[in-house]
Amino acid sequence: MATKLPLSSLFLLLVLLLSAAWMLPKASANPRTCSVELDSAGCTPQDCVARCAAQYSGIGECAHQEYVSSYHCVCLYACL
Repeated sequence: MATKLPLSSLFLLLVLLLSAAWMLPKASANPRTCSVELDSAGCTPQDCVARCAAQYSGIGECAHQEYVSSYHCVCLYACL
């Protein structure tokens, strides 16, 4: 024969379980994104993309530096 718990005990148990589940660390589906400057003295888009893919398995982009007239190669990649 099963014993019945009072309604207040069931409610307290439910609140306890929900608060414990809420406090569990969430696993991040997206890794952190890091960046590195590959070439500060000019940028050719094809070379930048190729170097970044070869060295970091990332995405290379030519970016414009503020207050500087030239572009530089920036590589964005997933870091741990």
